[in-house]
Amino acid sequence: MNPLKASSNRRTAHPPFIQTYSTKSASVCYNKRMGSKRDTLRQVFLYSRPGCHLCDDAAELLEQLAQRIPITIVEVNILGDIDLYERYKHSIPVVALAGGPSLAAPIRADQLERLLVES
Repeated sequence: MNPLKASSNRRTAHPPFIQTYSTKSASVCYNKRMGSKRDTLRQVFLYSRPGCHLCDDAAELLEQLAQRIPITIVEVNILGDIDLYERYKHSIPVVALAGGPSLAAPIRADQLERLLVES
């Protein structure tokens, strides 16, 4: 059984390159042959909350994109900060580039990849 999936097919843990609101850098696998307009590591914030299946889908999509785009992913639980909760409670998941644009639900794979590669 996949250690990332519970018996109900729900995610219980994230791979090591996804952090949960930490300031430490996460390691990322990047295949330069796959190509990206950016060679520098970008920090991407995933605003989410526990039990949100759309947030789990966005995290999985970011994990896949991190295999070929140089990003570090920081997952932020909006329930831990009242200001974040008020800002994002009706729009999670939200993917935001540090110092750049963001996407809110529904997040489509093509939009997210374009955001990460072109921004």
